[in-house]
Amino acid sequence: MKTSTANRLLLAASVLAFSAGAGHAQNLSTSTGAFGPLTLADNETRVINLPADGRINATTIALGTGSKLSFVRNFANTPVYLLATGAVSIKGTVDVSGYDSTNSSTPGLGGPGGYDGGRGTTASGANGWGLGPGGGKPGQWLELEPAFQLSGVFSADQGTNTAKYGNSLLIPLIGVSGGGGGSGAGQAGAGGGGAVLLASDVSILVDATTTTTAGLYAMGGLADHPSTGKNGGPGSGGGIRLLAPTISFSGNPWLRAFTRYQNSGRQPGRIRLDGLELTGVMGRLAQVVPPASIGRNMIAFPATLPKIEIISAAGQTVDPAASTTVTVPPGGAAQQPVVVRVTNFGGAAQLKVVLTPESGARVEADLDITNPGPGATTGTANLAFPANQVSRIDVWTR
Repeated sequence: MKTSTANRLLLAASVLAFSAGAGHAQNLSTSTGAFGPLTLADNETRVINLPADGRINATTIALGTGSKLSFVRNFANTPVYLLATGAVSIKGTVDVSGYDSTNSSTPGLGGPGGYDGGRGTTASGANGWGLGPGGGKPGQWLELEPAFQLSGVFSADQGTNTAKYGNSLLIPLIGVSGGGGGSGAGQAGAGGGGAVLLASDVSILVDATTTTTAGLYAMGGLADHPSTGKNGGPGSGGGIRLLAPTISFSGNPWLRAFTRYQNSGRQPGRIRLDGLELTGVMGRLAQVVPPASIGRNMIAFPATLPKIEIISAAGQTVDPAASTTVTVPPGGAAQQPVVVRVTNFGGAAQLKVVLTPESGARVEADLDITNPGPGATTGTANLAFPANQVSRIDVWTR
């Protein structure tokens, strides 16, 4: 039996380029206001189930001192889009971090938009890759420090995986990859940090004068340190973007997008600030890790974002609105087709189709689809489905 889970991904980072705008639209956040005011009292903790598109269409957003806002991932695992027609005030924390791994068989989940870690060694199988384009390779944990890589973490016996993807504008907004599973009595890999866009038509204030750690977090999850004998890889840091006509810092707010290991900025993601007026920002970047890219690209969502969808695998239709499991019957051919649909590429879509089994090596195939637009076109890649394993199918640009 060969079984795969097929997942729709909207990951088209390498085909976009944007110029900074000279001004901003009245509704630059694109919020409809349908959610109403999003307000947390002092010290309140709230978890929001993300809607299908990941968008919270608020009027105003006000997080009180010591409060914490986090999210439950939706099926498509989109990033978080916190959108407001009015002012935004953050005196607590917004958290889209990846989760720690807790044992060998249960990888840490990625934060919203981020990817899960790989399985550690168990009685039923060897350790596995972390998910995502930069997913950590399975193996023994090794401390390395690739600079500014949106990548999962690495192994001593199989080398690093420092695939760099995305762009400094964080358009499209993407989360990052999970750590690889450890060998021996290895811990599973931790989840990669998610991604969040905080956008307002008016202003954003991030105020850490009372709670010094107030801010936004897209940290990678943590697997146990090798001194415990459990050596899974931590997840990478995710993405944080702020967009408003005026962005203000008070105190030294924490904007943090790196792995939690030793709290030292390893495996950094990306942070972007887009505003026409920055108040108190330039002198208060000590707790912004990695360093932020700063500009005036006043676009929350481009008009025609390229789109990638898996529409069938092994001859079976994939339903993008529900969890899909595709089973190749016993005796079926090892090589099976995966059909991919692309939209709005305006040229050639250069893709990589990847099967990631629970244990063992990933299976990859390059796929080029001509898509001049404006409609959709499809292409097919043939991959060898690993026998007797559940594997995940992903597609991303290369």
